[in-house]
Amino acid sequence: ESALTVSFALGNCGNPHFGKDLNGGIPMNHPCPCCSCLTFPVPEEEAIAYICPVCYWENDVFLGGPDEASDENHGITLNKARANFQKFGACCIEMLPYVRPPKQEEKNP
Repeated sequence: ESALTVSFALGNCGNPHFGKDLNGGIPMNHPCPCCSCLTFPVPEEEAIAYICPVCYWENDVFLGGPDEASDENHGITLNKARANFQKFGACCIEMLPYVRPPKQEEKNP
């Protein structure tokens, strides 16, 4: 399968940052709304379709609140994703093969 086919199958709509750390000179000092790790290059309200490499939550700028189902995350809520991350280390079980541990500088005190 091509990378594009795989990315669409996983629901990231061709996001060029899918599965990659974006560091390359861009400071990642904004917290992911799911795992709170500092993995976002911009505040969450500006991080359109950005996927956190630590928990694999795809940021949903259209989410009205933490209990609203997220279309970008296969219908799970942010609160459910947070609970999943605490339980097994990913926003949902299907994303577990793609996550990685946070780097030291990504850990949010």
